[in-house]
Amino acid sequence: MNPRKSPPWRDANEEVAALIKKLHETDQRLEELTAGEVDSVACRDGRTLLLRRAQDQLRYRETAKQAAILNALPAHIALLDTQGLILSVNKSWRRFVRANATQGPGYEIGRNYLEICDAAPADDSSAAHQVAEGIRSVLGGWVKRFSIEYPCHLPTEQRWLSLMVTPLAGDPPNGVVVMHLNITEQQLAKDDLRESERRFSEMLDNVELISLMLDREARITYCNDYLLRLTGWRREEVIGRDWVELFIPPEIDMTDHYSALLANRPDAWHHENDILTRSGERRRIRWNNSVLRSGVGDV
Repeated sequence: MNPRKSPPWRDANEEVAALIKKLHETDQRLEELTAGEVDSVACRDGRTLLLRRAQDQLRYRETAKQAAILNALPAHIALLDTQGLILSVNKSWRRFVRANATQGPGYEIGRNYLEICDAAPADDSSAAHQVAEGIRSVLGGWVKRFSIEYPCHLPTEQRWLSLMVTPLAGDPPNGVVVMHLNITEQQLAKDDLRESERRFSEMLDNVELISLMLDREARITYCNDYLLRLTGWRREEVIGRDWVELFIPPEIDMTDHYSALLANRPDAWHHENDILTRSGERRRIRWNNSVLRSGVGDV
């Protein structure tokens, strides 16, 4: 009796399976055999297997996408390995290196960033040594991230940078990402604000008027020298204290008035009350009040 023949579809499937197995065993590229028309095949379990050229293309596309994202960021970004060697940088980092080529050693791919920080000149050594210590802490897994703000001035301009170090995958990390962001504009704005506040404070200290700022809970956040001279308290004894508890006689209830002031009601803009000095004496004060709000409208 002749053996039973297999159905034609089974023979075809077996031939395809054998071909797929042969291709994978011999590491041939199906893309080449099909002029690039096929870049994946399915195994007998139905799983899709990408062939080498397709895998290479996917990796290339993913790498290119990541590079495009990093290059679009305004920060200077570098990837370091576990020893501190610079493996990869974005365009902003390269521009920064070219602009600072005359200020010291370069920060190109292949250089050891930790060694550069360790060997920083005396003027920059404090921040550089902190950076090196912070990177080593992240690489060792002792901290999750490290950040620092520091000056990085040129002969012709002042600059400030914010540096952040974050780990790559692994425990301990397989490396770190070092990111510098130019914060010069923000720093100059802070300096201008501090100078403006200093001049304003000096002006208030030279007039015989009490100047006082309270937060929503009536804690003292600022007072001028005249209040201190009038009451005999020292500044460190006043800032952060409850205004009512420290200065208001116990029989005076300021609750309703302060609530009206926070609500910015006109009847709370002006009022009079006694305040206590450190020795327990009373001084009668006439107040002109106003409410300060943040950029989003919070008191």
